[in-house]
Amino acid sequence: MPLKRSFFRSNPLQGRLSQPSLTIEEYSSFRHNQFPQEENFPSKDNDSRKNSHSRINNDPHKNNAPRKDWEPQANFTKRKVPTGLRKKKSPLWLRFLPALCLISFFLFAGQVMAAETPYVPMTDIQGHWAEPSIQECVDMAIVRGNPDGTYRPNATISRAEFLALVVRAFDIPAGTEEVTFPDVKKGDWFLPELEAAQKAGIAGGYPDGTFRPTKGVSRAEMVAMVVRAARQDLSPLQAGSTFPDVPDGWMTEPVRLALQSGIVGGYADGRFYPDKQANRAEAAVVMLRALDAMQVPEKQPDDQQLTGQVIASEGAGIDEMNHQDYSMTKSLQYTIGQARAMTISQADDLAAYGASGARLNIVPKTQKALALQKRQRTAQVRYTFTYEITVTAPNVEKKNLVDGTLLYSLRMQGGEWKIYKIESESPQ
Repeated sequence: MPLKRSFFRSNPLQGRLSQPSLTIEEYSSFRHNQFPQEENFPSKDNDSRKNSHSRINNDPHKNNAPRKDWEPQANFTKRKVPTGLRKKKSPLWLRFLPALCLISFFLFAGQVMAAETPYVPMTDIQGHWAEPSIQECVDMAIVRGNPDGTYRPNATISRAEFLALVVRAFDIPAGTEEVTFPDVKKGDWFLPELEAAQKAGIAGGYPDGTFRPTKGVSRAEMVAMVVRAARQDLSPLQAGSTFPDVPDGWMTEPVRLALQSGIVGGYADGRFYPDKQANRAEAAVVMLRALDAMQVPEKQPDDQQLTGQVIASEGAGIDEMNHQDYSMTKSLQYTIGQARAMTISQADDLAAYGASGARLNIVPKTQKALALQKRQRTAQVRYTFTYEITVTAPNVEKKNLVDGTLLYSLRMQGGEWKIYKIESESPQ
């Protein structure tokens, strides 16, 4: 599906760009003649930046087998930004001039458009009750879809798979202790995560000494792993007891704390069903709720730490643009997940524009970053800017002002704050 007709009229990042824009039909013809090798536009999808507060529901559909490896990958689709050019018979640099006026927000425009088209095109989560949570986990580089383009939200998730998600989501350091479970072999894909989790006291074995990595994780086991990973940082929202079907024992306290912190909710009959196997949808929801529940004030990051990371990321991108370094190496150091995938995607486009012979200089006129939502491991920053962009080419110099507001989503990875998603903030 091509870009919507109102892109140039309503895009909040367009600022004061004055070049005339093509209709979709005109642009399609221009694009076919000028760039015959380009890919088609990807289809538009729903905006995925939402927090799921849905209850964990009983879904009987479990038709698919669980994956054995959820290593995150940058599986993304390129999104092309159309030029505003009408003339076809002109020097190469002049044909690119209107588009070069838009390059200043290639650092974020491609990423903003990614909010419309998820960079992992999973085909089976649209309309699912856990869709926002699943997509957010994908954007955060915690999970990814299957090779066939599906997520299988109603399929069960194994103990090894869920443990790997916990280790990645909570940024648990690698372990050095040797795992001695008889059913875990050297070379198993989940061994590094199991070593880290065992060192952190998150996961243990059964009374018979086994770990049972391929066994479906139960709802009680899922909650216990998450609570152990976040226990010191959880801030209970309410007082209360546990569920009537949760027996006294190892699961009592984790389930009680998860209920009080808003991580889990019961079924319509008031029960928790602790021994029921969890599915992939529930795993994504519980993971995000746990990250959101980490709200101990004295452990939250400093505002300057978050806003400084956003400003530094912008500065790195501007420096690369001004020096015609379209590898985006510096910018990539600040990103993971969706933001990283789209930055890589735009590098080739920027290199093509640079090859036209024009040169770009970006001067920040105003920059303001404000920390909004802060948790121990996730945060959001609003970034408002005005940039002066100068494009120079043979006998031509053109200046434009571009302004806008962006929302940066960040999370802890490797002990550092990384940007995992960038979205435009629609005017109220």
